[in-house]
Amino acid sequence: GSRQVLERSRGDPELQLDLLQLLARLNLELDLIEPAATISEESIALAREVHGEDSLPFAHALAQRADNRYRAASYAAAIEDMQQVLRVADKHPNDTAELRARAHMTIGNALYQIDAYKVAEPQGQLETALALFKGAHSTSEDRSRAAYFLAWTYEPQRDFARAEALYQDGIDAGRQNFGEKSFVVAFGYEGLADMLRQQQRLLEAREAIGKAISIYEFVLGPRHGTVAFAKTNLALIEAASGRRVEAERLADQAVALAQDVFGEHARQVGYPAMYAARLKANRGELAAAAIAYERALDIFRRVDPPASHTNRMLRIEYAEVLIALGRTAQAASSLDESEAAFKAADDTS
Repeated sequence: GSRQVLERSRGDPELQLDLLQLLARLNLELDLIEPAATISEESIALAREVHGEDSLPFAHALAQRADNRYRAASYAAAIEDMQQVLRVADKHPNDTAELRARAHMTIGNALYQIDAYKVAEPQGQLETALALFKGAHSTSEDRSRAAYFLAWTYEPQRDFARAEALYQDGIDAGRQNFGEKSFVVAFGYEGLADMLRQQQRLLEAREAIGKAISIYEFVLGPRHGTVAFAKTNLALIEAASGRRVEAERLADQAVALAQDVFGEHARQVGYPAMYAARLKANRGELAAAAIAYERALDIFRRVDPPASHTNRMLRIEYAEVLIALGRTAQAASSLDESEAAFKAADDTS
């Protein structure tokens, strides 16, 4: 049906461009990343043809592609797109505050995803984004997201008071702009729940993640990738509360759901798989944990640079399980790979 609408809009390039942008966003919200990417490329080509590469329509089309690339975990490519968006926006200084904010937000969050322990540059980008959104009195979801993403960068520094204030700021803005039962409010509750778990505020954490899952299922339905991630978060809270059997069951369900939604080897499966492996290791199920770590490593080797923080730490955790199993030669090989990756990343932590 959407293709028929596009065909009927062929005589009106502006309408067609708007429809392409809308369809790309809708596909991305449904986790249909490949169709969204294809539509984004059509949008970029049309914007270039009709308006040129220094135009705001072209910049908006690039920003949509950056969102697609970020969701597909192509972080460097997303950063490159948003840097080009900023170059175009600088030529239109009077009416691009939200576009520039969105670009800074994506750049900052992509940098954080590449290495969550190098926070200075991501924080600077995200502080700029949040200030721009507030200055523009934005009522978009990104106003809340910028606050949440900035909160993430304070968690590795253990500055939980600052992070909690940012989560609450984003949730309050989301409620005001979209209502309590909105995706962006649920997203804030999910981040808040994970932060509360880290502080062992487990009753509050369970309440927050319960709100998040309830809203996600109301908005998206129960079989959605976002629900899989939230249930992984719930599994970690259950494990921290001593309910390890329930935690492992939830984690395995989350992995299965993510595989069903994204495909067996998608990066989005990696995080539920990683946490499932950790839960099995913590319960002493070493053989099952080794298999789970191998699954997670196989995913991250495919999609992340060898020196990424995730790959480095997973190899160390995997080696610990192998040592406990008496598979010392394999453990030594995994540790050698991790050491080489630390050197390549210039990481002395």
